[in-house]
Amino acid sequence: KMHQQAHLHPSCYSQLQRQPLIGMASAAGAVWRRIAGLSGAASVAAAAYGAHGFKPKQETFAQTFQNGKNLHMLHSVMICAGPLVARWPHLTGALFSAGTGVFSGSCYAAAITEEKAWGRFAPIGGGLLIAAWLSLVP
Repeated sequence: KMHQQAHLHPSCYSQLQRQPLIGMASAAGAVWRRIAGLSGAASVAAAAYGAHGFKPKQETFAQTFQNGKNLHMLHSVMICAGPLVARWPHLTGALFSAGTGVFSGSCYAAAITEEKAWGRFAPIGGGLLIAAWLSLVP
């Protein structure tokens, strides 16, 4: 017998027509959208702590915390958006995620503990973020 064609209910057509980009990148997008949501929520929590609860003894640690928070917020968006437009979505998402975690994590750790030694990991995170941005270049 010949291959039978599946018939969709008319209401399904409107659903399919509304989601062209999502349909194209849904497998990669769903994973990275969830990770970006968690990362973005964590960055807002870090911003609130930095603004209202973090009182370092040295002002330089307040700036270190701010640097980590700023890049955390920016790259939380890119964890979601980058894989949608990348040639290798999972590579791009992983690089943005790892880079954000390592860079911002080292800034947060250095600032909260007031121990500059944690800063030695920031260049690793920065390198991962540079690689993530370059993964968007066709």
